[in-house]
Amino acid sequence: MDVQMKKKMLKCIIVDDQDRDRQNLRMLLQTYCPDVNVLAEANDSASLLEVLSQCEPDIIFLDIQIGKSTCFDILDDFNINTQNFKIIFVTGSEDYAIKGYSYNGIDYILKPILPEKLIKVLYKAKQLITTEQTNKKSIESFDTLYGTLSQSTKIHIRDGKNVYLYNPSDILCFIGGRNYTTVKLADNTEIVTIQKLKEFESLLTQTAFFRVHRSYIVNLSHITSFSREEGCFVCLGNDIQVPVSKNYKKQLIAKIQVEG
Repeated sequence: MDVQMKKKMLKCIIVDDQDRDRQNLRMLLQTYCPDVNVLAEANDSASLLEVLSQCEPDIIFLDIQIGKSTCFDILDDFNINTQNFKIIFVTGSEDYAIKGYSYNGIDYILKPILPEKLIKVLYKAKQLITTEQTNKKSIESFDTLYGTLSQSTKIHIRDGKNVYLYNPSDILCFIGGRNYTTVKLADNTEIVTIQKLKEFESLLTQTAFFRVHRSYIVNLSHITSFSREEGCFVCLGNDIQVPVSKNYKKQLIAKIQVEG
């Protein structure tokens, strides 16, 4: 593992609204972390979106307070998929540390940044990324083999010990967590799986499922009602309410053919 990690160059983006703080972090990375390549920098939501459209980082160093907003507001408002990269929060306060973990944050660094803390956090990031890539290759090989053998239209869900097969109609919704997904079933049971929400989204492109929020994919055939008021949500079977992000509202309305 250590040999693999030494060979792996991490690609990162630095996001901070203070020029001096961005320059300081870049200098520390160049001096103490030669296996980290800084792809770009951003100082607000617009520049962050532009950078993410042009490159694919492994890590984002993300300042929590960006102007008058927090980075969490930006991630939510623009529906940035944090499953594509790891986040290391850079902050002058520990107040948001717990909240950060729900956004795929692996750790946080307090300002002023100490070199030893930076090195430790990046070693942790490299371990996680290397392990996930190894596991992903194993899972992809299994899925390819299983799909060839089964020729099944059913959705397979792994809970770590077993693989369960379900008809799409048996599933109400998928709820994404930090490193897991909860699958709500029509029989009022649920399965927690290490499969990421993004993985299910790619498998469900030709089905009746639709992503309505950064953390939710719903089965359109199980929607029983739709609220268009502020704080928009849909109701599914078993009295489940699912929030609808404003970024998906128009598409959802078109999908279920209701008046906007």
